[in-house]
Amino acid sequence: MINVWWFTRPKRRVTGIPNIIASVVSEVIGQKWSGERNTHLSVESALEKEGLKRIGDRRDQSGSGARTYLAWLRSYGFIFEYNKQLEFTLAAEDILNGASPVEVMRAQVLKYQFPSNFSTRQKSEVAPRFKIRPYRFVLKLLKDPVLKGYLTEDEIAFILIEEAENESDSCYRKVVNHILDYRDRGSVAIPSIEELNRLYRDDNDGKIGYFTDIANTMVNVFEYTQLVYRTITDEGKNCIKIATEASEYVDSILSTNPAFIDRPEDEVYFQRKYGVGPFHKKDTRNLAETRTITPKILMETNIKKSFIKLSLQEPIYRIDSHVIDMLVADNAYTYTYNQVEDVVREVYPGGAINGFLSNYYQMAFSGTQLATEFEKATAAIFHDVFNFETEWIGSRGNVPDVVISTDDEGYQAIIDTKAYNSYSITNDHFNRMTYNYIPKIYQYSFSRNKLVAFAYIAGGFNNSVEKNLRCIEQLTHVKGSAFTVNAIIQLVEKALENPIPHKSWRQLLSSGKVISSSKGLILPS
Repeated sequence: MINVWWFTRPKRRVTGIPNIIASVVSEVIGQKWSGERNTHLSVESALEKEGLKRIGDRRDQSGSGARTYLAWLRSYGFIFEYNKQLEFTLAAEDILNGASPVEVMRAQVLKYQFPSNFSTRQKSEVAPRFKIRPYRFVLKLLKDPVLKGYLTEDEIAFILIEEAENESDSCYRKVVNHILDYRDRGSVAIPSIEELNRLYRDDNDGKIGYFTDIANTMVNVFEYTQLVYRTITDEGKNCIKIATEASEYVDSILSTNPAFIDRPEDEVYFQRKYGVGPFHKKDTRNLAETRTITPKILMETNIKKSFIKLSLQEPIYRIDSHVIDMLVADNAYTYTYNQVEDVVREVYPGGAINGFLSNYYQMAFSGTQLATEFEKATAAIFHDVFNFETEWIGSRGNVPDVVISTDDEGYQAIIDTKAYNSYSITNDHFNRMTYNYIPKIYQYSFSRNKLVAFAYIAGGFNNSVEKNLRCIEQLTHVKGSAFTVNAIIQLVEKALENPIPHKSWRQLLSSGKVISSSKGLILPS
């Protein structure tokens, strides 16, 4: 039995969940699951083929790798077993039908609880002393002014997952006081690793990574919801804070206290209630109704899987020949152009940009890990959504990441992406923009239009950025701006309703300000 909060993690990051759901559906539809080793192996092979699971030798030929990934889906309320077949909850179906995976996952995370159907299973059984919704509990701590708006991963690893048993006031105060004591006295305020293992582990292997891995897993999932972000304390410790844009939403969440989902031992009952997702109130489907899996249903399932995969890679806000051609090719030309077009126009008539934007948000906070992907995705957004001519040139060296141009308005602009949560224009970056990027624009740009602006896009910015923007302008006579990733996402949403004229973009790009939100922003016509 596991004597701490525990979260399964076949992968460190959650961004692949939409692809995993789609791949699993295409393999198990119409197939028995319970005890069917061949089905388990086919799911495992499909996950490996899509690059969602590391390729293994599978010497045991048991399909255990697939079951590990399905346990992950079960833990967040996406699947359950009924009549020896895998069924998918409404939350999973919403993702397959193009809903925002962030919105869906956020709802599932906020409802995550001990006990659950997952946490009462034999191999993942969490001690019954825990009756708590861990993610809600963390949000409450982050909102507590006594804790100054942050929690370190160490505090989660060595205090919360062991001691936060329930949501009572006494338990909450005990945890808060222990965190404050730890911040005051350091490591002497928590048990030694030997004592932690003795108290909270059965195998007592003496490894500190058991506890830090759980905390890291929780933070990775939490970060995906866009409710919190990673940063560093003044003492240099990894911590999380509530995202500024999510603060009011978190207040609304914490202002209510919904009941726990009951009957965790009843898989079908519990998972259907847990897996309702944010867009439904109740799962009223009749599972006993006999379903015939026709070739048409199989075709639709495979096309939806391909569409979900593509929608995470590029911004699809309309169905055009490029999208259909890509889906036809991904299915090895098994289906005709017209067959694919009929399916996607029916299921995704307005495209499905939410998956791409959820990944784009994650890129903006990834540091060097996804920096190149962030650059390319920015170029794709400005081309596909904002209708600029663009070129990604970040791989050339000593040049900015993206150049955008518009012949209609006769200008071009430089965009540099920075995948950090609190970017400052460092001296090196200041010099690059001032003495290389701007004055040498015509040495690397595809456009001959006049350079009128430069812009930075990042997860967030520190307070010195606007001052540095003005300094660069004074030295180069070219105006600049800085956009948070949230602002770009909101501008995408605005542009999908009404295209933003390039004349308006010129004023935004040369505003000299940090634009952190488009809400309430009056776009010049």
